[in-house]
Amino acid sequence: ELTTTGPSYIYRLRAGEITHAEFLPEDFGVARSTREDLLGGTVQDNLEITRAVLGGEPGPKLDICLVNASAALVAADVAEGFVDGVARAHAAVDSGAAAALLDRVVERSQELAG
Repeated sequence: ELTTTGPSYIYRLRAGEITHAEFLPEDFGVARSTREDLLGGTVQDNLEITRAVLGGEPGPKLDICLVNASAALVAADVAEGFVDGVARAHAAVDSGAAAALLDRVVERSQELAG
C-alpha cells in the first residue's frame, strides 16, 4: 500500500533481482495529504466517500486511490510506470468504468446473497 502522506518505499522483484526505490506523492503527480485528509467514518460515511471517489471528486481520497490503483496496474504490467498508472486509473474513474464495475459487484453480491 502506498501513501500520499509522505514517502513510500517500494521493493521490486524482477528477473531474480530485488530493487528498492522511494517515491513521494509528487512523483505520482498528486499532492501530499495528511492522515486526517484520509480518514473515513461510519459505514454510511465510507459509502459516500467511495461514491465520491468513483465519481471523480477531486481531493486527497481520490489521489490516494489513484496512486494505489497505479501500483496495481504497474504490477499487472498494464501500465508502463506509476504516472501512466495514475493516468489510466483516472481515465477509468472519469469514464465511469470504475463506478460501473462497483455497481456490477454490488448487484452480483446481492444476487448471491438472495
